[in-house]
Amino acid sequence: MKLIIVGCNPGDRSARVGHYYAGRGNEFWPLLYDSRVIPELLDHRDDKRMIEFGIGLTDLVKRPTRTPEELNREEFAEGRIMLAQKLEKAKAPVYSYMFAYEYPVNGGVTPFHTAEIAFAFHALNEPHIRIASGGAGHALQDLVSQAWVNFARTGNPSQPALAWKPYSVAGRETMVFDTVSETRPYNDDRLQELLQPPTPPVRPT
Repeated sequence: MKLIIVGCNPGDRSARVGHYYAGRGNEFWPLLYDSRVIPELLDHRDDKRMIEFGIGLTDLVKRPTRTPEELNREEFAEGRIMLAQKLEKAKAPVYSYMFAYEYPVNGGVTPFHTAEIAFAFHALNEPHIRIASGGAGHALQDLVSQAWVNFARTGNPSQPALAWKPYSVAGRETMVFDTVSETRPYNDDRLQELLQPPTPPVRPT
C-alpha cells in the first residue's frame, strides 16, 4: 500500500450509507482526482476501488457525528494510539503532523479543523482566504504544499527545508507546522491526565 488517508471520524451520512466521504458537497473525491492522486474521478460509492491504486481509507475515531467538534480528546487520544500501533506493523512509514499556525486576523485565530487545507493547496492568494497574507503565512504555505506534493509522489514529505521524521510509538515524532516548523515528540498524556475528573475523596466508614 502506497498511501493511507486517515480521516477524523465518519459523518452522519457516511455512516448511514456505509461509504467514506459521502457527505453532500464533500470535495474529497474531486480534489483527489484533480491533484492526480488517482487517475480517474470516483465518488463515495467507489471507495472500495481505492485499493486498486494502492490507497487505503480509515478513520481515527469510528463513532459517527455531525461534526468532528463533537468528539472528545479521549477519543482522539485512544484512536491515535490504536492507529499508530496498527500502522507500525506495516512496512510503509507513517508521518504525523499538527497544524499550529494562527491566522493573523482579529488578534489571531487559533488552528481549527481543516485550517491547513488552504496551505496544502497553495491557495492563500484566493480572495476569500487572503487573511493569511504576509511573509510567515506564505513561507509556511510553500512548506506545507511541497510536503503534500512530495508525499503523494514518493511517500516521503521531507524536503531540503523540512526534515520530517516518520512516526513511531516510542518517539511519537510529529511535524508541528507553525512559523517555525519542526519535528517534535508530541506527547499529550499529561494533558489527558489533567482532563480526567478528580477522584472523590475516600470517606472513613
